Amino acid sequence: MSCEFFTSGTPHSPDSRVKRLMYKKYLQAFIPITQQAKDEYGQQCTTAIIDGFAGAGRYGDEWPAEIEAYGSPLIALMVSLNHFYRKEHGNDKLWRIQSSERDIDAEIVDMVATMSLSENASNVEPKIELCFMENDDACFKSLKDNIAEVLEYFFPNPDVSYTESETEDGHYQFKITHPNYPISCKLINEEFTNCIPDNLLINNDSINNDSIKCLIFLDPFFFSQTPMTHVEKYVGPGNFLLINFMSSFVNRMNETLSERIEALYGIPYLRMKALEKGIPTGSLDEYVTYLVRQFDGKGNGGRRNNIQSRAATYERMLKNVFGTATMPLTFEMRGRKNNIIYHLIFITDDIKGVEIMKEAMHCCSQVESELRMSNYQLCRNDCIMNLGNTKDVTVVADTLYEKFEGCSKVKISQVKDYVLLETPYVFRKQCLAGMEKDGKLVHVVDIGLPPMRREVHPSVHWTTVTTWYLTFPPTEETVNLAKSIYENFARGDQPVPLSYIKKMLRDQDFKENALLMMASERDPRCYICYKCDMFMFDQPEWTCVLSSDREWYIVFRPPANQQINGQIVPGTCPIESYFPYQPISF
Repeated sequence: MSCEFFTSGTPHSPDSRVKRLMYKKYLQAFIPITQQAKDEYGQQCTTAIIDGFAGAGRYGDEWPAEIEAYGSPLIALMVSLNHFYRKEHGNDKLWRIQSSERDIDAEIVDMVATMSLSENASNVEPKIELCFMENDDACFKSLKDNIAEVLEYFFPNPDVSYTESETEDGHYQFKITHPNYPISCKLINEEFTNCIPDNLLINNDSINNDSIKCLIFLDPFFFSQTPMTHVEKYVGPGNFLLINFMSSFVNRMNETLSERIEALYGIPYLRMKALEKGIPTGSLDEYVTYLVRQFDGKGNGGRRNNIQSRAATYERMLKNVFGTATMPLTFEMRGRKNNIIYHLIFITDDIKGVEIMKEAMHCCSQVESELRMSNYQLCRNDCIMNLGNTKDVTVVADTLYEKFEGCSKVKISQVKDYVLLETPYVFRKQCLAGMEKDGKLVHVVDIGLPPMRREVHPSVHWTTVTTWYLTFPPTEETVNLAKSIYENFARGDQPVPLSYIKKMLRDQDFKENALLMMASERDPRCYICYKCDMFMFDQPEWTCVLSSDREWYIVFRPPANQQINGQIVPGTCPIESYFPYQPISF
């Protein structure tokens, strides 16, 4: 990346500022949480932050007071320093670098304290490790100077507070020796694609380690700089990836730079799989379109335009690399003409990581029902960002009731996961309290204790205890639909395809809640399964029931005294006694 991009001071557009603000807010939650994490041996985990395209760290010659006004590497460094500063002083450091407002008296006090603490602290093991990659020589030098400037401001006596040195492999590193600030910073003057994840940290520890909680931030200058074959090297359990997917450029260059786009998506592997299934792959554009349709699960482009479909496809490619247990989030950035510029895609297998990123994205969103920010809405319609996260909880409550209506024995953790993973909202306990008041939530019980009716919702416990189970009473329409389905299809012990049920219900609008209600009753009238090869398997994710990417079957409990295989089966007998498949557990 050319250093002129930073020295010109140009990236002050709202979308660029929002991206940095989101990054800062995520780090402010990510660092404290990961610093409290323990590995399998009970030792404190190390927090690692890797920036694959660091840049110079500062735009122009200014030293603003706001952290989000800086580039991503200085944001990571400042937030890391503030984490320990807050533990020591109870508040954040005021960043007044090269300012007449600097408190010289306070700096002298800090200097004396630093000298006394740092005398025997040269062997402090870092608890936060930062790694910044930058290929441009001028940007690399500016980044090194800017980091030194920040540390000199933060530590009034830098001679005893941090060391800086060049490593044997030609890289550069800063190591803070102050015992209250166990932070190290490694600078690598190479391309992201030339760096190996196993030697990025100070002690050359692998980032794919249970004792390291690693965030990888990739904000490339051009989309070809992040090929999937290299991104997948940073995949590991407990890792977190935030990437700027330049969806507008990808859509525009789809045919002219097809080989680079293939590398971006990791399509050679998928092309091989497509050939195995007899799918034509002669035209890359047609092939990507096929993938988009498959991954949308709707069978067509539907509600998404081409640019959004490119992002949706890339998100699914990342899931293929990370594994099926991963949970992606996507934030859309639009320009002054309300055109899509790029998408920020976050993916991890840690639900807590999803929660704190959702909060950060939610702060920067302008639209009630979407994770999106538009320069057009900001400049033309004065539509500001939702920095206070003050969404109307009634909207979330209505969404939850529409999803879970008629279901019982629903864990609060399942409700929370549904909000985080399947909706654009964040979870707020007030929405459940409001639902109980409106009669949309009843029988709140703790299965771990003797069942009891709770007239007042246990608001003190529901964010920390996951044994609470909820019942969402059905509407009369759902009850009648369930009765109709049961009367028409509960005639034997054979699985009934869901598609057949939908086809036969011509005069009634199908709602999956009717089946979920019968399946989650104390004495279930049916079980829901999906077909895989020649067998039925258990469905691991409750919130994915009846999703369009599986072939679903319903097994009904026979009505009382119905004959099956010449034997009378009472309607009250356990369904497992004649059910030959694995059911879903509610």
